[in-house]
Amino acid sequence: MLNCIQLLKVSLSKMELSFAKMLVLFAEISSTFSEMAVLFSFFHFLLFVRYSRLIWLFFFICFRQKKELKQTFV
Repeated sequence: MLNCIQLLKVSLSKMELSFAKMLVLFAEISSTFSEMAVLFSFFHFLLFVRYSRLIWLFFFICFRQKKELKQTFV
């Protein structure tokens, strides 16, 4: 989860600071992928279309890392 948040901070460095802070705050609060998916659906309708691809990329990376962690412990 920490790697996802660090990646998001780097990716959002060129965007509006308030948007980056808000998204990182919600990502840190969310502890499971399902909660983050609910937050994403909320952001998807409220934020500009140009941010959609970056947000999708963030959740895809988080999901992939979570899947890799499950395979490691199985």
